[in-house]
Amino acid sequence: MDALNSVKLELGLAVLLCITVALVLAVLPLARWLEFVLLVAFTMAAAGWVMLRTRRVLQRLAVAREAGGGDGAQQE
Repeated sequence: MDALNSVKLELGLAVLLCITVALVLAVLPLARWLEFVLLVAFTMAAAGWVMLRTRRVLQRLAVAREAGGGDGAQQE
């Protein structure tokens, strides 16, 4: 199993949430600048979350490699 599968799943979820937020903001009666600010804020938060999770996984893999644990992925 690939060690980054969980990050890939979270990336897909973040993209779906961003699309959902964009659609909801398009329906709400808000000013265009406010829609833009809210959408940018949400996408930046989602991107930050995915970057943070990726760094954590890669750090865990690096520690596992240094300890001689191979690639850090579980083998069956």
